[in-house]
Amino acid sequence: DESTKPLRTMGKDINSTVTEIEEALYQTKSKSSQDPLNFPIRLNNKLGVVAGTAARGDYRPTDGAMAVAKEITAKIDTQLNMLRDLEGNELKAFNDLASKLKIDHVVPRSKK
Repeated sequence: DESTKPLRTMGKDINSTVTEIEEALYQTKSKSSQDPLNFPIRLNNKLGVVAGTAARGDYRPTDGAMAVAKEITAKIDTQLNMLRDLEGNELKAFNDLASKLKIDHVVPRSKK
């Protein structure tokens, strides 16, 4: 009914933001080994490649590999901070409105 329209709108916005964060971290469209040609790798794959390259050989990782790893890790941290912010603000507002409407709350899986 119309009383839940603001809640549904908030839910769609939250879902959209979570999807953006997820897609920055992971390539969600890749289904086969040929898909990286069509869908670019994301932050988790980039960090994995750097880690794999740095692990080769008998010497410490190069300065370049360390710099790239630091850059990718910072980008991952940005996405994770956006997710934490969403949980603490938008999701809280969503749950507050849900309480007023006497609708069950959304609890992130990471929260126990």
